[in-house]
Amino acid sequence: MANPFKEIMNIRKEELPLALLMYAYFFLVITSFWILKPLKKGLFITFYDQSGFTLLDWHLRASQAELLAKILNMFVAFLAVVVFSILARRFRRQQLTIIFCMFFMACYVLYSFVINQPNGLAVWSFYLFGDLFSTLMVATFFVFLNDSVTPSAAFLHKLCHDALRVKGRSARAASDDCARVRGFYRFSHSVGWQPAEHG
Repeated sequence: MANPFKEIMNIRKEELPLALLMYAYFFLVITSFWILKPLKKGLFITFYDQSGFTLLDWHLRASQAELLAKILNMFVAFLAVVVFSILARRFRRQQLTIIFCMFFMACYVLYSFVINQPNGLAVWSFYLFGDLFSTLMVATFFVFLNDSVTPSAAFLHKLCHDALRVKGRSARAASDDCARVRGFYRFSHSVGWQPAEHG
C-alpha cells in the first residue's frame, strides 16, 4: 500500500529549504497565537471576575464584558486590514513581514512590564492585541508565501496535484506522471522556454 504522506510531502530537493522555512514560520505564528489566546482571556476574566465592568449605566459580569471585547475586536480587525493594505502597497513583502514582527516584539516587551500589575487599559488592549496578532501575522505569512513561490512552480504543483486526484489511478501511476511533468518542466527551462501559466 502506498504511503499517503509521501504524496503530501512530495517536495523537490531544491524546494526543501523554502518549505522548511515556511513550515517553521507558520508553526511559530500559530503556536504564538495559541499561547496568547488563553493568556488574554484568562487575564481579562480574572481582572473583571470580582467587580465586573461598568459601561455607562450597564454593569456587566466578566463573561459579558468579554462579549463586548469580541465586538470591539471586529472594529480593530477592520482597522488592521486598512493599515495592512496601505503598508502592503508601500513595502515589499519581506519588509512587511519584518515591520509586523518588530511591531509585535515591541508590544510583547511593553506588555512584559505592565502585565503583572495590569490596569483596565492594559487588560483591554492585551485582549485586542491577541486577536490583532492572529489577524496580521497569518495574513503576512500568506502574502510572504505567495511572493516566495513563482507562478510557474505553483502551476507545476497544480498539474501534479490534479494527476494525484484522478479517481481509479494508482498512486504509482500518478507519481510517474508527476515525475514526467517535472522532467518536462526542467527541460523547458533549460532551453529557455516557459509554458504559459493558466489561472
